[in-house]
Amino acid sequence: MSRAVQAALRTLPLLGEDPSGPLGSGLLAAGALGRTIRALQTALRVIDPN
Repeated sequence: MSRAVQAALRTLPLLGEDPSGPLGSGLLAAGALGRTIRALQTALRVIDPN
């Protein structure tokens, strides 16, 4: 993915941190989908150039 997309994704709150947002503690935070989103968020933090 491009650097611009990576930067945009880094602005989203971490999964489960914002209960009112799209990545709140609902179905996205559970099971395989939750594990996948967390892995992606972790990878984006690791490759953050800042």
